[in-house]
This record gives sequence, structure tokens and C-alpha cells, in this order.
Amino acid sequence: MQKLKQSMDEMGNKIHNLVEAKLTGEVKRNVEQQVVEFKDIVKQLLEEEMQTKVDDTVKRFTGNIQEVKKSIQETKEQADEHGDKES
Repeated sequence: MQKLKQSMDEMGNKIHNLVEAKLTGEVKRNVEQQVVEFKDIVKQLLEEEMQTKVDDTVKRFTGNIQEVKKSIQETKEQADEHGDKES
């Protein structure tokens, strides 16, 4: 009877260890998947933020370039008018 109890205890321990190992592996996989998903989300958010900043910077520089072109054109026109008056 003692051997039977000992065998049952050993089997119970083995089953417990197997279940614990399986659950630990599943939990680990789930955590790793969550980490990967979090990293992907953060990466996407950072990419979107950077794209927005780049777009804003490009718009600002484009506006500045247009102002410079306009200023150059006005200066040319003034120079042409001044040249016409001197002629």
C-alpha cells in the first residue's frame, strides 16, 4: 500500500511539473507576443509622428522659398523700373 501511495505521489508530482512547465511556456510566449505587438505599435506611432514633423518642416521651407522667390521677383521688377527711368 505504501508503494502505491509513493507511486501516486510521484505521478502527481510529474503531472504537476509537466502542467507547470506547459503553463510557464505558454505565459512566456504570450508575454513575448505582447512585447512584440507593443514594439510594433510604438514603432508605428513614432513613424507617424516623424512623418508629421517632416511634412510640417517641408511646408515651412516651401513657404519660405515662395517668399524668397517673390522677394527676388519684386526686386527684379524694381530694378527694371529703375533702369527704365534712367534710360
